[in-house]
Amino acid sequence: KTAVRLIGIASILILVRVLDPDDFGIVALAFVTVSILENVTEPLLQPYLIRAERPDDAVFDCAWTLGVLRGIAIGILIAASGPVISAVMDEPRLVPLMAVFAVTPVLQGLENVGMVAHMRSLRYDVVLVWRLSSKIVGTLTTIPLAIIFASYWALAAGIVAGRVASLVISYWLSDYRPRPRLSGAGEMVHFAKWMFGYGILDTIE
Repeated sequence: KTAVRLIGIASILILVRVLDPDDFGIVALAFVTVSILENVTEPLLQPYLIRAERPDDAVFDCAWTLGVLRGIAIGILIAASGPVISAVMDEPRLVPLMAVFAVTPVLQGLENVGMVAHMRSLRYDVVLVWRLSSKIVGTLTTIPLAIIFASYWALAAGIVAGRVASLVISYWLSDYRPRPRLSGAGEMVHFAKWMFGYGILDTIE
């Protein structure tokens, strides 16, 4: 986490010199809205998989499928809320930004659930490579675009690029290949409803 934060700080120090404060504000406004929607609906199925005694492929596949379905639903909600948020904030630039950010929960949902197996095995070195690599890709996308175009779209592009990298790298670091399956979804949904309450409280805090 420290390495990821240091990269983020270094990136911000560079970007404040080439972008206007208004650029940060518009992207922050859109991304905060997206983050709230994601956090409130986060089912936190990773803890379910980590605490399971002997999860088989069916359990992993079900968790992945639920994650994909959630990502699609949240993506649609984010895109649909763009005009509403734009009208409330009197900021028309939020509409296209929210439409772009709508793909981020879908990308997250598609990430390889097999990465949880590394967490269960305490292979946090692999998890670090995963998180750090995606952060580096996002930073290396944002900074050049910001220098060339001096636009808030550089920040948006970096966020999306980071999510794409996280998706691709998750399949590179894990040979598990999930497939759509909903058997056992009932127990996970029961677990997720309590996590839904946790997500609301965490977001409020």
